[in-house]
Amino acid sequence: MSVLISDLRVYGSADMPEADGSTVGGAIDFTKRIEFGVPTGSPPFTASTYQAVSSSASDTATKIIFQGRSSSGVVQSETLTLNGQTKVTSTNSYERLLSALASNAASAFGLTTPGGTTAVGDIALMSSTLTISAHTMQSGSANATSSAPAIAKLQSGDGASVQAGMVLHTTGGTGPNQLRRILEVNPGGLGADVVAVDRNWATVPDDTTTYEVAPGMHFELTGSNGGAALSGTATQVLGISRLFVGSAADVAGGSNRSYYEKVFVNNNNQATALTAATVEITSDSPALPSGAALDCGVTSGLDDTATVTNRQTAPSSVTFVTQPATVSVPTGSLPASTGAGNAAGACAVWLRLDLNAGTAAYEGSPGATLQTQGSST
Repeated sequence: MSVLISDLRVYGSADMPEADGSTVGGAIDFTKRIEFGVPTGSPPFTASTYQAVSSSASDTATKIIFQGRSSSGVVQSETLTLNGQTKVTSTNSYERLLSALASNAASAFGLTTPGGTTAVGDIALMSSTLTISAHTMQSGSANATSSAPAIAKLQSGDGASVQAGMVLHTTGGTGPNQLRRILEVNPGGLGADVVAVDRNWATVPDDTTTYEVAPGMHFELTGSNGGAALSGTATQVLGISRLFVGSAADVAGGSNRSYYEKVFVNNNNQATALTAATVEITSDSPALPSGAALDCGVTSGLDDTATVTNRQTAPSSVTFVTQPATVSVPTGSLPASTGAGNAAGACAVWLRLDLNAGTAAYEGSPGATLQTQGSST
């Protein structure tokens, strides 16, 4: 069995305040997922309201608190209470989403836990400005195999319109009300309109299934073990954030600044290790502004729990490697997981954002891509 793209996740760490002056790092937190995809569309950004929705009609007391930037760049936030499979629309419009927490999440990312009831279904925030609306899939969607992830075969031509990180929502026909995150377009050369999704379907879509796609954030109910849902709730995502929220360069003539974030790459496949494993920031899209650099390094062993005093303090015993370049996992592999929420095989990755004084504002989309690679059989 191969380790699938859906089995490899980037999780957050225990302390991610996204503010100066507070402890950063610690152990892996399986309830936090780091977003490298496209939750905000593509530049030039257009402000949009966002809608909260669940795959389950029972989620009527679940809440999502989220923050993002307005079209003028101001950070604003609000809380929505879900109404099951019926969308609930935000009051504010957001040019870019930054982070979000669902009910029962620990306070993080500068947000306070919103209260409410833990979701029993997948939930999502989706832009009201849909990328695709009311299209019908082709035959060919499927659950994962031993060598390929779960897939959806979109309507002809739709593959060119969607990107990794977008939310796919089935709306009618076979298998309605399912929410999945798009991981890749044309995975393994399966076709221009085929997309990989983050775990198996409860009901595999067919050529009667209607769907919509939009930028947003998907709070998946569980991780993927060869495509199948991991047992237990230890990997239910309750918090999602982009990295370095609120970090800023000093004014021209001031001091250069470096910011540090700790995340973890983990193999959720419970049968197969990812050997010769490496991590790499493969791209910054578009390029970072002059005076900025994003690099990474790994800790000396797996399951690291170290912290730093604040996000402008460098972690000790971590060698940062100029990106793009592969950085080897310390033991050479990401071992098979022994269960949901298993931390023993997680590799801690520290990221460093260098901002020279006067560095211009950046509105990258999707921004950095942290890629985990290796071999499996």
